[in-house]
Amino acid sequence: MSEGAPENEPETQGNGSESREPIDSELFDAVRAFVFEAREHYIEYRETGKYMSKIHDLPKYDEFDSGFPHITITNAFNSDVPDYKGALGAKEGEFTPIAFGGWESFKRLLELADNHEGLKRSFLIDPAKVEDEFGERFWHFEVTRLPLAVFDRLMHVYGDEFTEGNLRHVYCQLELGVLGEDLPIVLAVPILLTKFEPEVFAIDTNVAILRMSKEQHLARISRWNRLGSSVNEVVAHAATHMLIFVNWTMPNLKGSPSPPYKQLDWYPVEEIDRFFDALRVVTGIETGYADAFIIPERQEWAYDFRRDLPAVVEGASARRYPSNFDNFGWNREREPLTEEQLVEVSEIYRGLGGRDSIGLAARRLSAGMLRETEDDAVLDLLIGLEAVLSDQDKGELTFKLALRTAAVLGQLPTYNPGIIFGQVKRLYAYRSAVAHGQSKKVGKLRTIISGDEEIPAISLATEFLREVIRQLVKRPDLTSPGDIDSRLILQSLGASSSDADPNDSAEIT
Repeated sequence: MSEGAPENEPETQGNGSESREPIDSELFDAVRAFVFEAREHYIEYRETGKYMSKIHDLPKYDEFDSGFPHITITNAFNSDVPDYKGALGAKEGEFTPIAFGGWESFKRLLELADNHEGLKRSFLIDPAKVEDEFGERFWHFEVTRLPLAVFDRLMHVYGDEFTEGNLRHVYCQLELGVLGEDLPIVLAVPILLTKFEPEVFAIDTNVAILRMSKEQHLARISRWNRLGSSVNEVVAHAATHMLIFVNWTMPNLKGSPSPPYKQLDWYPVEEIDRFFDALRVVTGIETGYADAFIIPERQEWAYDFRRDLPAVVEGASARRYPSNFDNFGWNREREPLTEEQLVEVSEIYRGLGGRDSIGLAARRLSAGMLRETEDDAVLDLLIGLEAVLSDQDKGELTFKLALRTAAVLGQLPTYNPGIIFGQVKRLYAYRSAVAHGQSKKVGKLRTIISGDEEIPAISLATEFLREVIRQLVKRPDLTSPGDIDSRLILQSLGASSSDADPNDSAEIT
């Protein structure tokens, strides 16, 4: 998988094959003949009034009162959606009343497939190993996979009055998915239980947020409900927008029995997680993702289609969201994030990629916010503070963390440095008690008294780490703990940073 040159706007839908000529004219002629013959036989059979195959496992789009999508599979036996592809088979049977085994167009396809290396690369079986009737049935299925997909798509989109131009358009999309080498793609990651005011917003070059259409939701639903995955399907579908990465390509993996895009590490996980890190830094909201999938760029190509829905390629499942989402989290109302907030998310996203220590702190923030227990979370959050505020000298670590946190946040009018100093020391005492298994002490330190208010320690730790990261990203002059000491602490005492001895590498202790 590779990243290409940037474009002005992400595009996930289009008609890129409208004006394209077939790659293989001989294959096109063979598929064309099969499809037109299939239409003739289908209309003829339909007019007999006999039973027609129907699609029963249809996805249905709905929305909760909260506004989040809810996708279900309706196993309705009274479906009125024809199963055009399923009605055809090499031999006539109970569920395949139309047999194409004797068609001249089918025989031509068999002959062509035997000597077509491009087609054979897309097959899941080796034609040379077909030895019995069972293997022959699978071989016929592979040979007709492309023409049946073309026929099915045409009937769902245009009905039985589809034209030569319609056929060419659909064929070129599916042909590129079979014979193409490097395929243009958009990588998509639905953003769970999070609303956004803008329909589309650019986060960085080739990275954007885009509202998901009803059709995209229906197209991407897993046929098998992610067998073996711990992801809650209701949560996985509850996304109004998706994070997209545009201008990428991938080698054609058609025919691969175990395509790598089924695994999360095939995707740009570092950039995906960095976006969610930035989102948490700016907003403090609970958010996350459960899967990543592929959209053919501008719908130029397809491996397959679901009826009249846009082409997608089912990808990888991943449980990267808070566990409480499983507890009817989709019913909770969420305020949509504004364009102003997304401007800052974009700024933080870019900033997190520039300094390792800040990136580490943001990852620890996300880890803490995804933990199931407060005791585990506080370890991550305080490690995050250490990543950006501690130095090589570990002496008086608690004092230095408290002092530097107070110095950074003290630049904001809403924080009192003296109060912050004391609260961070108490947070570090909480962290130390957890790390050393002092359960009695932990219980007393889970809350912090602030005036008349009793505040959960974990809330303060999350808030402090978020705000420290925000301030350090916005202050490029504060690139190290030493900068905080000289530019904030010493200056607050009336000293100039130029007064510091440049040969003295020791930090304030």
